[in-house]
Amino acid sequence: MFGPMNTDRIIVAVLMLAAVLWMRRRARQLGEDQRNRAMLGLMLFLIPALLGARWAFDHLPYGRYPNLAIEIGGLAVIFVTVTLVFLKPAKPEA
Repeated sequence: MFGPMNTDRIIVAVLMLAAVLWMRRRARQLGEDQRNRAMLGLMLFLIPALLGARWAFDHLPYGRYPNLAIEIGGLAVIFVTVTLVFLKPAKPEA
């Protein structure tokens, strides 16, 4: 039913879903004044980074498992960067 490439795509899709849910949880904690920065980060960094990463991952010359490991690592770096830089909630005032 699932070929080797389909299994890889399913693994990547599940990990991306988990990353999006994590980003969504962080975004709900943002204040109104921080939402513009988050939107700019998503539009100017996340979308081009994912498009560029997809192109780069499709052109990797290694085998199935090294390509999958590189793709998962690259996507993790992209999502962590967006979440920790652009979706950082404000510190509560003391």
